[in-house]
Amino acid sequence: MNLWLAGFADIPDNVVAVFVVLIAMMVPIVVVFTKHQQKMAIIFRGNSQNSDEVVHRLTAEMSELRSLVTQQALAIDNLADGQRKMLAALQAPQIAERISAEQ
Repeated sequence: MNLWLAGFADIPDNVVAVFVVLIAMMVPIVVVFTKHQQKMAIIFRGNSQNSDEVVHRLTAEMSELRSLVTQQALAIDNLADGQRKMLAALQAPQIAERISAEQ
């Protein structure tokens, strides 16, 4: 152990003082950096949870929109069928004869 300490005996006092000051200044910097990294990790984790929630919500909305479009397409198709039937009924020979006889 004395041999290890003997190597430091040749270092001037002013160099030791500079190293002590540098180490003392590095401690708060490391603490601030560590806290910053922790906050960034929390933010990133929070954003990934929020994005999962947004994707789930958007998927549900897309499903609802598909259902509504399908319902509307069926309603339009039913209307078109009804109009075709009414047009066919109006063009039937019996109605045409009654209309011409009444005039």
